[in-house]
Amino acid sequence: MKLLGILLLGLSCLAIAAAPKDTTALDSLHGNLVLRATQSPYLVKHSLVQREQDSLRIEPGVQILVGSYAKITLHGYVRIEGTTRKPVRIEAIDSSSDWIGLSLATGEHVALIQGLIVRQAFRNAFSGVQGAILQSRFEDNYYGAWVEDSPSLSFANCTWGGNRYGLSIMDDSLNVSASTLQGNVVGLWLEGSSGLRGTKNRIEKNQQADTSGPQDPKRNTASGHYPLKALQAAEAGF
Repeated sequence: MKLLGILLLGLSCLAIAAAPKDTTALDSLHGNLVLRATQSPYLVKHSLVQREQDSLRIEPGVQILVGSYAKITLHGYVRIEGTTRKPVRIEAIDSSSDWIGLSLATGEHVALIQGLIVRQAFRNAFSGVQGAILQSRFEDNYYGAWVEDSPSLSFANCTWGGNRYGLSIMDDSLNVSASTLQGNVVGLWLEGSSGLRGTKNRIEKNQQADTSGPQDPKRNTASGHYPLKALQAAEAGF
C-alpha cells in the first residue's frame, strides 16, 4: 500500500507538470491590438479576420495556438516583432492537429514580420502584400508560403523545412535572399514566368524536387498542388 501511494503521488506530480499553461482567449482582431508576451499563450478557437482599419502588433515571445479548421486573415497594419531568442510562434493547439493557415492581404499597409515561426498549417498565403519577412521559419505545413501578386514583398534569412511545398510563387519574381529551402517534399514551386530575385539562397536536399517549374518533366509526379480557385473555394467556408 505504501508503494502504491508513492506511485500514485508520482503520477499526480507528472500530470501537474504536463498540464498546459493557462491561455488567453483571442476572439477578435478588431481595433488597435497588441499581443503581449505576459499574456501568452493565446488561444484561437475559430477563424479571425483583421479589417483594413485595424492594427496588430505582436511582441517577442508570443505563442498563438490555433484550433482545427481555424484561419487567421490579416488586412490591416501588421507588425510581428519576434527575435532569434524569443520568436513569435503560430501553430496548432497540439502536434496531432492542424489548422487552415495564415493569410495576409494587407494591400497599401506595409507589413513587417520578423522572427516568426508558422507550423502545422494547410496553407499560408500572401496575396497583394508589400513589406518584409525576416528571420522567419515555415515548418511542417502543407504549403509553407504561397505568394501571389506581391512583387514588393521580400523574404530574407528565412527557412522552409518539412513542408509538402516549401515556397510557391504564382506570378512575377519574388525577392528572396540568404534563405534556405531544405527537407521539404518540393522546395520551390514556380508557376508561369515566376522566379527568384536575390542571392545566397540554399535550395537543396528536398525529397522530390528542389525546384519545380512549368517545364519540369517530372511536374506531373509532384501531385497534390491544388489550383488557386480550388483552394479559394475550399477555404471560403472558414
